[in-house]
Amino acid sequence: KKDWDFDVKVNRVINLNCAHNDIARSVYAELKVPWYLNNHGDGYRSAKLNKKIFISSGSSNNAAKGVAKFVVHVPCSIKVNALEAGGGKEVRAIVDFGHGLFASREESTEATFLHQMADDNGYLIIAMDWRGMSQYDMPIILGMLIADPLSIESVRDNIIQG
Repeated sequence: KKDWDFDVKVNRVINLNCAHNDIARSVYAELKVPWYLNNHGDGYRSAKLNKKIFISSGSSNNAAKGVAKFVVHVPCSIKVNALEAGGGKEVRAIVDFGHGLFASREESTEATFLHQMADDNGYLIIAMDWRGMSQYDMPIILGMLIADPLSIESVRDNIIQG
């Protein structure tokens, strides 16, 4: 059973002016997730998969907990539908925005083409930093390739953690 007061934390809410934007609100938050690496936290980007925990846990409830940060962008059309009488759009889909190689969830904030499409069609946009493939991983990967190429398996393990 999830305890939303414990497992999800809103860190920041940015309200935008719909006269100048397709997005009404961006919500930055974090979610507690099962943790299968041998170390916790953003400082351990070179951590490896703890196979014992991964195989023996049987359930994500038995694993340690880590934090995954995410952002949700709410288009103006959905805000209008939710808060005002008439007009606007109902939520038709949730779009999971995937950032580019060695980028971050902030790309979703800059994707104005996506904002317009979301506003026109009633899409919520969500985005996360993909662990193992985000901007925070590039220095680790470069260091591994130069100093210790055999430890590159930790990149794979961080991608599995997600």
